[in-house]
Amino acid sequence: MAREDYQLLMEDMKFFIIVKSHLVPCVGCTLTRPHKMCYQLLECSSKTCNAATPYDACPWNGKVLTCQEFYRVMIMECGASSVTPQAPSYPATQGLRERNGEMAMQGLKPARIRMGIIRWFGLTEEVMPTLGQVQRFVRNFNKKELHRTDDYEDVLDQIGQLAYGPAVADTQPFSFGWERDSEGKPNVGNGSDENPFLVGLTTKCLLRNADRDPSSFVFHMDGTFKLNQVAYPVVVCGVSDRGRSFHLVAIFITPQRLEGLYGTALSALRRMFTAVTSMQLLLKYVLADAEAEQLNAVTQVFGMDSELTYLMCIYHVMAKVHKMLKALSGTLRERVVADI
Repeated sequence: MAREDYQLLMEDMKFFIIVKSHLVPCVGCTLTRPHKMCYQLLECSSKTCNAATPYDACPWNGKVLTCQEFYRVMIMECGASSVTPQAPSYPATQGLRERNGEMAMQGLKPARIRMGIIRWFGLTEEVMPTLGQVQRFVRNFNKKELHRTDDYEDVLDQIGQLAYGPAVADTQPFSFGWERDSEGKPNVGNGSDENPFLVGLTTKCLLRNADRDPSSFVFHMDGTFKLNQVAYPVVVCGVSDRGRSFHLVAIFITPQRLEGLYGTALSALRRMFTAVTSMQLLLKYVLADAEAEQLNAVTQVFGMDSELTYLMCIYHVMAKVHKMLKALSGTLRERVVADI
């Protein structure tokens, strides 16, 4: 079945936990070339089942097989549940829906939204919504009203619509750092270790922020985890001038902080900078985290034609020092910090 149908079906199933999840050779599709599928083993986590038979585990278990090429899902169940719990219903009034929507727009988690509407409307235990019902509402609201989605095909469509082209306006955002596959779809990876996800976003105006004398600015490269719902690292690239003003150049979304991904992102940034400005992106000063992966990637991509001076953020320097000083006495720690 398709992934969106699988999500709806899983929400209607009993409470479960995933006890095993790893990649194995795919046996569920007709594709001839070797590829992987995600194998997940499910076990019952229902409190009702546990209360009914506290002396024995629920015999129900399930398997979910997801092809990593076609993203088709197979679901298998084995064993009967100890009990069949009924999900309570609650009044889906217009005011309740509006309040849910307001909290969803604020980016609140479904569990927090559920507790919020219980307090706001004074719902009793008999009629209050289940967490699954709130999760379903939030997902539908995000997709239909806010146009947010984590469906892979929808993400590919959005990335393809933002593709760079000669007619792109100076302030129009576009995506880069990927190629199209044989079917014409963006090949951005799927987030696995073998095929990591990587997409860059910028505008022509932002790229021109780095079109200046290399000795007049510091190139910044840093990662944050609070800019998207799935907590993927967002690598922010920018420059700071002599007036201590920061100017964004581009951002990259990637599932992991690895040297290879950093190098791929920086190479894509150089190519896109040249395509927009007809100039080579040259650096002199680079400020980044205390990560060997970032240093190696910057050296690999810019080291052949730039005289680099690698700077380290004072915050990360002090964080590393305090981490190493934990085993020392208080007096000795104070002396070391005072010297810094």
